[in-house]
Amino acid sequence: MNSYVRAAGRRFKLSPWFGMPGAALLVPQLPSSTLPSFLVEQLTDLASERGYSSILFQSDTQRSANAMEELGFEIVDSLYVLVRSGDLPIPNSSAAQDIAIRRVRQYSYEDLMKVDHRCFNDFWKQDALMMEDARTSTPRSHIRVAVTTGMGAEELAGFCLYGLGAHAAYLQRIAVDPSHQRKGVGRSLAIEGLRWARRWRARRVSVNTQASNERALALYLNLGFNLYPERLWILKRDCGG
Repeated sequence: MNSYVRAAGRRFKLSPWFGMPGAALLVPQLPSSTLPSFLVEQLTDLASERGYSSILFQSDTQRSANAMEELGFEIVDSLYVLVRSGDLPIPNSSAAQDIAIRRVRQYSYEDLMKVDHRCFNDFWKQDALMMEDARTSTPRSHIRVAVTTGMGAEELAGFCLYGLGAHAAYLQRIAVDPSHQRKGVGRSLAIEGLRWARRWRARRVSVNTQASNERALALYLNLGFNLYPERLWILKRDCGG
């Protein structure tokens, strides 16, 4: 479960990272892309006292990521950041006829995580705790699922978690079961998010995707998103380092 620590008068959240056992994501209460060396040492000690073997940290510029590398962190991965104006026309959906977008209703986080784990590599897989963290990270959130509507029992094909902050919306997590990919499911889930953002008059919509995920990048660009100049960098440091 999440825990909170204080160092140098600042509050930080330690969130267990499902895809890397023993690691915790370090989240400052006040956003920050870098930390001073003395604070890094204090925080790694505090994380170690709570049973973690390493900490993860996010930097939103290459320069800040390089600064954290000098403090013993190593880059684990990077994410593209894409932004779309809330005023742009919303494209039409193109999912297969036997796919419908619905409320989450009878599906639990565990059901969603089964799909999630088939979509992402080990590092980026989530558990129910991380999903709930993401859902509650914005003042308002929304989940939609894609299900099959053809003959036979209904099957969960994918899901998307959307978030809404102050005038900004976020496509926080989109996952499509590999057996239903290339059917327009991801596009339909993203478009549902754009419609939801429009209803709440969001001025912009943002999404992150792994730099290695060329198909997702192509989808978002096709939907009118623009690449932000800087990536989001994920860094790791061992608590003993």
